[in-house]
Amino acid sequence: MLRASSEAPSIKRLSANHEVVTVNRSCGDFTVDLADPATIETMFSKAGPVDAIICAAGGGSVRPLVQLTEADFELAIGHKVMDQINLLRLGVRRLPMEGRLR
Repeated sequence: MLRASSEAPSIKRLSANHEVVTVNRSCGDFTVDLADPATIETMFSKAGPVDAIICAAGGGSVRPLVQLTEADFELAIGHKVMDQINLLRLGVRRLPMEGRLR
């Protein structure tokens, strides 16, 4: 599972040799809110078997570093860390023994 635009160069390269399923909060093969485990479970149920899960999820404010507040960092860390943990925690059960998490 990849969470990115299907037009991203890395996804185009992977698609040459692999079936790639794109996942995003607003577009892609599946739309998922990684903060909501129910949407992750639904995605995995609909997607079927997977051999690998690749996640580069994360959100936050995009401003110069000196303008970011403590709340901005807390939000970004919460999204980056907990959202990926939710995906991998629920996804690892769907992988075969030789499966990969990235």
